[in-house]
Amino acid sequence: MNACIDTYFIKVDREYKVIHDKMFDFLCSYFGKTLITPILKYADDKVICERVQLESLPEEHGYFTVIVSEKDENTYIDRIKTDIVNGKIHCCLNNMQMKYKEYRIKFRDILKNLEYKLVRNLIKSKDDNGINSFISSCLRGYDELVDFFISLGADVDCQIGFFTPLTAACHDGHLKTVGILLEEGSNINYTNTQGETPLYTACYEGHYSLVNRLIDKKADINKQNNFNRTPLHASCMLGHATIVSLLIDKGANVFQYEDLLIAATIGGNDKIVERLLSKGCCLNGVDVEGKTALFIACEEAYTKIVKLLIDNNADIYKVDSNGINPMHAACCAGNNDIVSLFISKDSDLNMIDVDLETPLHKACRKGSADVIQNLLAFGADINKANRDAHTPAHIARTEGGIMDEHILKSLEKMK
Repeated sequence: MNACIDTYFIKVDREYKVIHDKMFDFLCSYFGKTLITPILKYADDKVICERVQLESLPEEHGYFTVIVSEKDENTYIDRIKTDIVNGKIHCCLNNMQMKYKEYRIKFRDILKNLEYKLVRNLIKSKDDNGINSFISSCLRGYDELVDFFISLGADVDCQIGFFTPLTAACHDGHLKTVGILLEEGSNINYTNTQGETPLYTACYEGHYSLVNRLIDKKADINKQNNFNRTPLHASCMLGHATIVSLLIDKGANVFQYEDLLIAATIGGNDKIVERLLSKGCCLNGVDVEGKTALFIACEEAYTKIVKLLIDNNADIYKVDSNGINPMHAACCAGNNDIVSLFISKDSDLNMIDVDLETPLHKACRKGSADVIQNLLAFGADINKANRDAHTPAHIARTEGGIMDEHILKSLEKMK
């Protein structure tokens, strides 16, 4: 080994560290074939966790994986036992083989053969994020361990860090884990630290089958979190259209809050917006900045949503807290299709905001040639000055980067 120092290794005190990742892959593979017992006994936790696999598992393995034959499996199990006894339960739970049911069963059996009091304490052992072993197992869908930990008295309604067992299981859509917890009496409406129910979590993450299961088990469909958001809010904002339809069909209240349509618009899903409009939800509700769903759709250039909202008689003149109306927002975004929709509804092309700016001012600042030409074609006033006494033409030259002389002349021809 000393002959390879500074070529393949560096030596730190009494330890040898590999310099190159590829060389580390090679050395793991090489020594895994020739020195398997020392590796299993003395290798770093990460090597055991990330690079070692049991041959008895009927699963494919990577090219550089260290394979443990059946004759060496007891040595491997002894190493895992040692790590557990030394308080490294979370390292063991992170083992790459935990994704395989066969391995999880072996791991559970290892735990079963340890001292009862030790394993009971392991359930409460927390990782660096403050999550205990039971919650961690729920979060990853380790059903065999969840069942085992419950048999040892794990609290199915504990609240550790951000999670409860049920919200943890719902996070990644572990349907079977959720079923185990519910059968063991877990409270279906018990919330995490943010006031989120398991149903809210399932909706937020987009797990349709799980949402359906929770509703069938009488989850509170309208329970809000600490920020006054319901499962329907979360589904709308994240664009989960099938879940939105399911919630509405199962009785979710579309009139509970005025900003539900805003949540759907932020999500950018026109199918959800259309469904909410069909149910008659609040059309002109505003957010904390005074913005309506129409305003936000204009800002984000969601043309289909803008058309839906305008066709359903959304207020095209409702201004936000800065005195800006939706058409101003559309011009700021430079979306000519949306501007055309407003023009088709005879929108006031010369309405001013708190800075005395018209839609044409906004389009000139954005530098949107097609929007400018569209506004001019329908009679936008080129002579209106803003609070700084600047006309659209001045803004086009100084801020908008407009170089087209034809457009500039059109902006100035009446001066």
